[in-house]
Amino acid sequence: MKTRFDSAEVWRTNNDTMVSIKELETSHLMNIVRMLLRRPETVQTMLVCDIERQSRNVWKANNIVDEDAVESIHNATSMTPREVVQWVQDTPLFNTIVFTLEGRGVNTSVLIGSVLTELGYEENGNE
Repeated sequence: MKTRFDSAEVWRTNNDTMVSIKELETSHLMNIVRMLLRRPETVQTMLVCDIERQSRNVWKANNIVDEDAVESIHNATSMTPREVVQWVQDTPLFNTIVFTLEGRGVNTSVLIGSVLTELGYEENGNE
């Protein structure tokens, strides 16, 4: 299933508006990076919302469960906070934001490293 994290071009805001990553201010992109790393529970909520949006009929009329949606939600909510932090860093969305920030002169290693240190992780997600 595709989620917002598979998009390398747009950020979906809280009110479900799509905004081109290139159009976002540098400070906003930096805040997105911090939020995605600091708030794994928010990332999981975003994943579940995306899965549910694609699978509106998880419970079908004949009471058979749409296994793909249920399994996807289970997988998204079963990750530990550390696993979410590791996972999100490998997504097309995160990588595009990092690439865009680097193109604007932001030292993303310092940005990401400081957040991961604050969380008790090294940059690769290990303690």
